[in-house]
Amino acid sequence: MNAQLKELKATVEFKIATEKTFSVTIKAWQLTDKWNWNVYANIFENNDLFNNLDDAFQLPFSGGCTYDEVKTFTPARGIQWDWQKETKTLVLGSDYAHIHDNYDNHSSPFDRIPCEVLRDAKELVEALNQINERG
Repeated sequence: MNAQLKELKATVEFKIATEKTFSVTIKAWQLTDKWNWNVYANIFENNDLFNNLDDAFQLPFSGGCTYDEVKTFTPARGIQWDWQKETKTLVLGSDYAHIHDNYDNHSSPFDRIPCEVLRDAKELVEALNQINERG
């Protein structure tokens, strides 16, 4: 890697699933010469979990849910038309920097997504789909 690129810190995001009531994202970000990995569930307002945090925090995350935030999205120029509205998304996530996460062997996202991260993201998608089916 050339010296100029070594100074830059990259962030890479993979959209694993996008459904009507949720999406799941894997994110890798560079810290020194190592990569940190996160899996996020983006729960939309039309999902029953949006207003049921106790159940939402029971979703299958590696090491449990370690990140939670409600993000609000508004049109950049404000709401100007009757079809425009403010929307909210509950973002829940977990990281892979725990003692048993094999942190030193996490690959660069330019090589591959670590198997355990991809497996966990797929398990999260399945859990969210099952919740949607129960509706």
